Amino acid sequence: MQKAVKKNIVFFFILLSAWSVYGQNAQLTLKKADSLFSAKRYSQAIKVYESLLQSKQMSPSMLLKMAYIYEANNDYTQAQYCLTHYTRLTNDLTALDKQNSLAKKYGLKGYDNPEEVQIWFSVLPYIPYIVLLILLTAAILVFVQFWFSKQNVKRLVFPILTTVFLLFAVFLQTIFQQPKFGIVSADKTYAMSGPSAAANVSQIIRKGSRVEIMDYTDVWVKVKLNEDVYFVRQDDLLTIAP
Repeated sequence: MQKAVKKNIVFFFILLSAWSVYGQNAQLTLKKADSLFSAKRYSQAIKVYESLLQSKQMSPSMLLKMAYIYEANNDYTQAQYCLTHYTRLTNDLTALDKQNSLAKKYGLKGYDNPEEVQIWFSVLPYIPYIVLLILLTAAILVFVQFWFSKQNVKRLVFPILTTVFLLFAVFLQTIFQQPKFGIVSADKTYAMSGPSAAANVSQIIRKGSRVEIMDYTDVWVKVKLNEDVYFVRQDDLLTIAP
């Protein structure tokens, strides 16, 4: 038993050390890419940035620099992809304005609801704190109810209020979740009426447009674009994870 515990402890520290080294290597790689960017060696910098992004090692400043390079190269699809990543990490509303201006310039869809999105991003950062406050209030109510029970006094109001607070916390966590976005990456993406190649083509979505991902069905993705629901192939989307 003790040997097994020791082995697990050793394995944990080895894993922790490996993760630390991996993080340090990622930071060194990021510094290298930033140096290339500062030297205006953009073609070399973007390759390093892309490798970091593929390994899920990213920073807000890195994403902005990538968007700058892509826009300079007229690659508006990747620019929108990086800006969407950036807004998800930072809730920076100015990036939403930039996305909207790019969308107007290139005729892209899915970026024409800035007021709704701005309200959404304005509220999201505060939801965890509100939920925590509600849970703390519920915990206090539980403590007060326990104290009353010790005094042989029954107060139904406390269990009711505790239940209401907990349900409200669950409601906030369910409703105020960051939407999952995808950027259309194929030149001509067919928006189908159903999850099948035999379904009707509702419209052709231009490359670089943004859709909200609702669900997955085999190789198909159920998406929402300007309040309309379609199905597109997974291979035609660059997905921004929550």
